[in-house]
Amino acid sequence: MDKSKIAMAVTLVLLTLVGLPLSYSAGRKSVIRRMIQRNSEQVQSSRVQYSPPPKMIPPFLGHVPTPAERITDPPISEAQFQRIQQGMTYDQVVQILGRNGVCSFQSHSMIGGRPHNLDTYEWKWNGGKPIPSRLTVSFENGYVDHTNWTN
Repeated sequence: MDKSKIAMAVTLVLLTLVGLPLSYSAGRKSVIRRMIQRNSEQVQSSRVQYSPPPKMIPPFLGHVPTPAERITDPPISEAQFQRIQQGMTYDQVVQILGRNGVCSFQSHSMIGGRPHNLDTYEWKWNGGKPIPSRLTVSFENGYVDHTNWTN
């Protein structure tokens, strides 16, 4: 069989499967043109208009403050930091700094049958910079083990 006859036969079978009415008098180009037109009409009629959702902040968030707005605690001086010594309790540190810290890490475990507690507290303040200043004090079993001051 000739390749052009095979192509015509395949085209006719495919057009019959998609439900396009055929006649012997219709040329191949006009049949394909009708099929394309019918397809585009179906696509146009089924097209749904997209509209993006309105931009809004969820009501539970309201105004989301920047880091500089969030941290309004008074600054901690280097002199206060220097007074914190290894072996002090949390209450002694709070007495020096004048306010409570925020617990950022806790670990409570048993080592060799004895309790081993690690607690890390942070004191933050906005020193007029975009990144807040921070004092971190780590307590091991209730006593200062390590301090870090970033101003």
